[in-house]
Amino acid sequence: MKKTINVLIVDDEIKAINLLVELLKEFEEINVVATAENVDKAVVAILEHNPDIVFLDIEMPGKNGFELLHEIRDFDIQPTIIFFTAFDEYAIDAIRHSAFDYLLKPVKVIDLRNTVNRFRKSQRQERIYDNIQNLLGQIAKTKIKFR
Repeated sequence: MKKTINVLIVDDEIKAINLLVELLKEFEEINVVATAENVDKAVVAILEHNPDIVFLDIEMPGKNGFELLHEIRDFDIQPTIIFFTAFDEYAIDAIRHSAFDYLLKPVKVIDLRNTVNRFRKSQRQERIYDNIQNLLGQIAKTKIKFR
């Protein structure tokens, strides 16, 4: 059974949000928990839903996508960030902000599929690593006392 991947979409363009929601319907394990049209609403949605992935536009009125990352960095919630934007000039900044991926609008289905598949793979590897660490921790706790 595949683990549900909770997603938040942040974009000031409703058409872009709706298109991405439609594209994500291809993936049965993806659940779009919320959408937000600006950074302030996105912060509230992140705190409320704790999404696994945030699809984040960069240029929005008021605050931009990078400002959202600055606002949530002190929270204990750190979702995977996938930028989706019409501007390629922010790619270096996205890398510096540890973005998982950078998709250009209009998003191509193949690019989205590759990104989601990479995310799934990274999650499986993370769970395997956590299981190994847990097992090693349990083994290390076993002590035999001789008198």
